[in-house]
Amino acid sequence: IWGAGRYAGGAYVVSSTDGGATWVSQDLNADFNAFVDVLFLTPEEGYVTGTNATGRASLIYTDDGGSTWTTMITNQASHYWKMGFASDTFGYAVCSLGPEEERWIQTYDGGKTWTDQIYVDGFEANGIGFMDEQLGWIGGHEAHTLETINGGLTWQPFQIDMIYGDSINKFLRVSEDVMYAVGNRIYKYSLGTRSVHDEPDAKAFDNSLCILTAR
Repeated sequence: IWGAGRYAGGAYVVSSTDGGATWVSQDLNADFNAFVDVLFLTPEEGYVTGTNATGRASLIYTDDGGSTWTTMITNQASHYWKMGFASDTFGYAVCSLGPEEERWIQTYDGGKTWTDQIYVDGFEANGIGFMDEQLGWIGGHEAHTLETINGGLTWQPFQIDMIYGDSINKFLRVSEDVMYAVGNRIYKYSLGTRSVHDEPDAKAFDNSLCILTAR
């Protein structure tokens, strides 16, 4: 089990190899100001997003269980926020706040190299998720979500939840055709779910296939 934080300051990575009975904490404050998200692909190989000591968004990587960390990409946003992989080769993360907050980053070679691309200026992002290299979403503090159907070349706003608003903080891809998102509620998307882009004349996004769970 791996964890990292925290987003507002303090750069620690924690890990457990006994199901959470005991934990080891790694202090990385000498080189980093804050951590946000953590994603491990194996017990040895994983990523952490956050901010480095100079205030630049940073994505760091380890292939030795956290003994050493390598910065894969930085920019002038405040943080790299949430991240994920849609396949063995395609991964992504999104920026939050700062001079380059309108960017998301991507890899197409399994994490060896990363590049960035602009999505929408003025959207305060938190979550990002892709089903594959073409279909993806960015969520954040806004009541709507951004969707791309062309690999991030263009993004269109739509609303998942017409009642409570979206405010999506995290997307989690659990299979090739199922994605979960958490915001004002918990949402489940599966391939075949209709979106507003299938019916451009629709007045509102059809969220009848979204399951709303009462508090």
